[in-house]
Amino acid sequence: MHSESLAHRNGIDLVAVNDLRKEVVFADIKIEPSRINRKALKEKTTKLAEEYKGYKKEWLGLHTENIREFLK
Repeated sequence: MHSESLAHRNGIDLVAVNDLRKEVVFADIKIEPSRINRKALKEKTTKLAEEYKGYKKEWLGLHTENIREFLK
């Protein structure tokens, strides 16, 4: 299964992969910061993260107040 369809099926809001730098970012994006659940995000991304062995992985909770920092 392609990682894009796995991410979509599991309700992962954002998967950003940088193959040159060997980095992958998984993010939960909510309007209300209190609804972000990084533990649930890590659980949802377990299988997908395994596809990126040797990559630095980061799990983020993004919301209207901090998303601009990520997009810089």
